[in-house]
Order: sequence, then C-alpha cells, then structure tokens
Amino acid sequence: MNQLKQIENLIKKDQSACSFNNLYPFTTENIDGYIDLFDLKNKSLLTLGSSLDQAINAGLVGCKNITIFDICPLTKFYYFFKLASLLSLEREMFLRFLCKTNYRKNTSSNPNLYKNHIFSKIKETLKSLDYESYVIWDYLFKNYESKEINRLFRLDINPVDSIIGFNRYLVNDDMYKLARKKMLEVDIKFIEGTVLSPNLNEKYDNVWLSNVGKYLTEEENSIMIEKMASLLNQNGKMLMNYFYFDDIPCEVENAYMSYEYEKVIISGEPLNIVGHSVLVYKRK
Repeated sequence: MNQLKQIENLIKKDQSACSFNNLYPFTTENIDGYIDLFDLKNKSLLTLGSSLDQAINAGLVGCKNITIFDICPLTKFYYFFKLASLLSLEREMFLRFLCKTNYRKNTSSNPNLYKNHIFSKIKETLKSLDYESYVIWDYLFKNYESKEINRLFRLDINPVDSIIGFNRYLVNDDMYKLARKKMLEVDIKFIEGTVLSPNLNEKYDNVWLSNVGKYLTEEENSIMIEKMASLLNQNGKMLMNYFYFDDIPCEVENAYMSYEYEKVIISGEPLNIVGHSVLVYKRK
C-alpha cells in the first residue's frame, strides 16, 4: 500500500523535522471557547484539522455533515483510529492511550502512549468502522514500538488539563459518552488538499480554517478567503483565523479588509488562558 510506505517514511525520519504531513494528537486551539459562536446543530461544517477534535466537538453539539480537508495524508486513518478509541475506551483510558503527557501526573512522559495492550481493545471496532484504517494501524502496532508510532505526530503538545479544557467532549464522563452517541450520527467526508487548491464544490453552513492564514502570504490569504466565502450558505459563518496570543499579521488583515468580520476574544475559563482570539465572518 502506498499509504504504508508514506507512513513508514515518516516514522524513519528525524522527528525534529515535523511538517504538515504529521498529525496533531489533539487540538492546540481552545475549541470549547469558540464553538458556541456557530450554529452547528443539524448543520454542515467544512473544517481543517488533522487532530480531528474539530470534528468530534462539532459532532457532540449536533453537527450532522462534516467534511474534513487537510494537507496531511494520514488524516482519514487517524480519524477512524481516534473514533474507535472513543467508542471502545473509557475516558480515562482514552487519555492514557493518546496523550503524550502522563494523564494523572501531567509529566512529559506517558508510559501508556500507543501501547499494544490498549490498541487490542479498539481493534475490532476499528475494523468495523473502516477496514483500510484497521489494516494500517494493525500493521504499525505489530511492527513498531510506541516511540516510533509517536513520530507520526507533531511535537506540539499541550498539558493534559489544556487538552481537556479545549475539548468539550473530554470535560467529563457524561460529555464523553454523549460524544460516542453523536459521532455515530455524523456523515463524515475527507478531502486531501490545501486551502489554495481545494477540490470543493458543495456549500456549507460553517467553515473553520484554524490558523492556516498565518502561514500564507497576503495574496494567498486573499485567494483562500474568497474561495471559502463562496462556499458558505446564506447566513453561514466562517472562522477565518485562530490566533494564539498574537496580533493580526498585516498579510492577514490586508487580505480580509473587504470582509466584515468580528474579532472575538476567547474566554480563558477554566484554564485562565488569555489572548486567544478568532476572526468570524458571516455571509449575509
């Protein structure tokens, strides 16, 4: 399989050279802080995000149609791996299995990360969800150690309390169990590509673009926003950009000048985080 060759190449390379081909184990955005700005119940969402937490949180609040597009070619396989973990493991075991930091001690090393004995608990569910994903992950767990599998993921990590606070589905056991139920009701689609050349023809009620604008030139930002705005249904909303403690770069601000957007400061509760913000555009 071509995908396996690509994955093995990522495992064998120097992890310090992380790229957009690597996955995010969990979101680095405070999704819980902005999700209520959007009308997602029984609506559609186009989202970036190789952590897949955008999809799970949107599904939790009732979003029915979610399209994930990302440059990372492993996104689909990680989605089904993470969904199988959600459906098969209790919340604490889920965190022990997927968090790079120790769930209980919040240290830099988690002895349960990607361990085979936990993978065995999700295998059958994964096989039933998506057989291709099952074949890939089963091969990896049979042939590589957890530290090698970890090389598929970016080095960006947050402490466990941030991971829980950013994700509504992880806040408590009740939300986690509700997410299990809601995710089985979601119609999910995957598109591999970049924001500058997306193979997108459908209309959406919501679009989330994460902080991708930070990595683009002014001209590229203009192309991206014009394309994404054209995909919005009437009264649809777009998260144009997510900012971490920083001001709006001029290449972003200039590109967005013709759009009436709102800058929203995200609440720091319960993590006492200040400075995060999002730009939100509504199509009239």
